[in-house]
Amino acid sequence: MAILFKLVHEDVVNQTWSCLQQPVYKHGLFDTYFFNHEILEETAAAAKISFCPSLTEVIQGAKPPDIHIFETRPTEISKQ
Repeated sequence: MAILFKLVHEDVVNQTWSCLQQPVYKHGLFDTYFFNHEILEETAAAAKISFCPSLTEVIQGAKPPDIHIFETRPTEISKQ
């Protein structure tokens, strides 16, 4: 499971970087703080991102998921 998480984590970072490189309007702070891929990777690692159970399979699926899969995902809300 750790290897699968690492692959999904890397994919999310890479897709985010790809979006940030698009020549479309985005807030200028994105270019200020995420000026290279390494910074984005370090920020994502520091954020300690976790995924909902079975969400990794949805993200890596060959076709888009049915909307109902998102309605059945558990939610966890913690007060900080």
